[in-house]
Amino acid sequence: MNKKFRQRILRLTLALLLISGVYGSNPFDTKAMAAETPGSDGWQVLVNDNFENDSLGTKAEDQGYDVYKPMLEEGNAGGLNGDAYVAKAPGKSGNSLYVYDDHNSVSKVAYRNTTRIVKTFEKQEGVVVAEVSFMQPGPQREKAKVLNLLSSNGDYIARITADPSQAKFVFDAKTGPDNMYPYEPNRWYNIKVVVDIVNDQVMVYVDGNLCFSKQPTVEVRSAGTTTSEKIKQNIAMIELLTAGESPNPINSFYVSQIKVSAKPPADTPEAPAGLTAYPRDKEIYVEWAPSPSARSNNVYVATKPDAADSEYVKVMDKYNKKFVPSDYVSITKLGTSSTSPLLENGKTYYVKITQNTRLLSKGTDTEVESPLSLSQAVAVTPNPRQALESATTSIIQNVYVNDTKNMSGWSVQNGLALGSTPYGDSQSTITKLSSNYTGIDWIRTSNASGAYTASDVLTTFAVTNDADVFVAVSRETMEANLAWLSTWTKTADTIELDGGAKVFDLYKKSFAANSQVTLSKIAQSDSNGYFILVRGRSIQLNSFEFIDWNGNKLSALTPGMNATAKVEVTNNTAEERSFVVICALYDANQRLVTYTSASVTAHAGQKRTLNTGFKVPQNLSGYHAKAFIWDSFITMKPLSNSITIQ
Repeated sequence: MNKKFRQRILRLTLALLLISGVYGSNPFDTKAMAAETPGSDGWQVLVNDNFENDSLGTKAEDQGYDVYKPMLEEGNAGGLNGDAYVAKAPGKSGNSLYVYDDHNSVSKVAYRNTTRIVKTFEKQEGVVVAEVSFMQPGPQREKAKVLNLLSSNGDYIARITADPSQAKFVFDAKTGPDNMYPYEPNRWYNIKVVVDIVNDQVMVYVDGNLCFSKQPTVEVRSAGTTTSEKIKQNIAMIELLTAGESPNPINSFYVSQIKVSAKPPADTPEAPAGLTAYPRDKEIYVEWAPSPSARSNNVYVATKPDAADSEYVKVMDKYNKKFVPSDYVSITKLGTSSTSPLLENGKTYYVKITQNTRLLSKGTDTEVESPLSLSQAVAVTPNPRQALESATTSIIQNVYVNDTKNMSGWSVQNGLALGSTPYGDSQSTITKLSSNYTGIDWIRTSNASGAYTASDVLTTFAVTNDADVFVAVSRETMEANLAWLSTWTKTADTIELDGGAKVFDLYKKSFAANSQVTLSKIAQSDSNGYFILVRGRSIQLNSFEFIDWNGNKLSALTPGMNATAKVEVTNNTAEERSFVVICALYDANQRLVTYTSASVTAHAGQKRTLNTGFKVPQNLSGYHAKAFIWDSFITMKPLSNSITIQ
């Protein structure tokens, strides 16, 4: 090589070094961070940043992150700004990493419109757990990549996005994006992703709630025969990036914790965890905690407590439906064939489960079953369905609950009021309730029943008289889970719990006397369960108006006047009924100002018109009048609808 050619090579090398210094290196050409020594359980912490000991203003680059800032064109920021540095964590104590861009400040298309941070670690081919504590300051929701896991080649294995169009965190799976969990600005969320590369599974948690189990974004398996050939993918990077554009002046988020842990591929099948079983009518409901290392599970049943493993009968083979928050099966037979004997009520059965796992150490892709001996047997005795206890005076009778796991929290109640607790498994109380629903019969449910998935029907009950049934549904419930309420009417009324922290819409449907009411599941682990209100219509309030002494309807009330309240009612029952008709006046703060009442007896099917005197107060600003019917002043049980005059 001549001297002139060597000088050209040298100049070219220097130019490439200068370009690298200006433009930055390839996003995926990064040095792996040193990891901590693996623990005795095989887990190794690869990244653990909480920024508590970092000075405010410390750059993310000083923490080992590669930061890729907005550029109007390659190599030219063009007035765009973006960065990642340590700042105070808003809304809680301690520090956080603040990541932002101001792409909204320009109208031109940018070469890179986001701020992207990446930390690289030793590539992993087993199980990886990544966690972040995330908050988006708003004031409006904006799109952000909350937690991405990438391979050493830059392939996305798992991606979680804050999606403002759906107001939810979204996971990108092979089959397309999946809605996960609702989010709000100015609130912190803990997000965890568990990936088992060998078994091709991903599990996502938000605030400790398992949202779902899915497959990764890309294929992570190959058809090779050696360990290195079998693992097509790996995980070597964690990535977070801003929106690039949003309804807010600055696109930003805070993270106060970034942690990545990993362990090598399993060499033996793991024991399943969290096995529980619940009795039903000639049936056993079995559930267990999902595991990312489980390709599928087998369920076994024995008929005696000291049964040897060989005496257990397989009743479910390679079950892999993977429901959230737990896997479950319904067992009705002692076997898997059509001729297997049915389960019997009053007989105790013993349940075990095993886990089928891919093991690279076996040299093939065959799923290996965990030993039955690793599973602790759970005893359960099926029994006939039993209705909840209900007072003979209640309009609600024969309540059956299919969610036997959480049925202990269900009960039939009367006298709904402010301060009532709608759930038997929660201390939440009603803090806002329209007087239209005060005093009626209702069903207290379990909040945990919102996650029930074992059957389409959650509960059934009967109404003894004509009635309006109301289902109080949390506004956190996804519309897709309310399709069964499409024939119901969504009212304008709401019920609030805990000072407005939880708001419930009321869906209404009318039922004839002795009808059975069937209510479906909502099957959503991140939403409150519904509760049920029932208001009788045995006495129908037909009309309510004010009239003068000549019987003419008054279009308005005059302060201080003596008016007459005219009420028309009908007894819709097949027997004579006595009741009290009440006309009340309330002020703007819903406080009772004055009322008048009349005791009435009506024959079966009889229509009665009542006139009662009414003294109008001097101040009428914001006042409204309401007519309603009680069974008596002693029990004060509503028997009808109400009519309000503003």
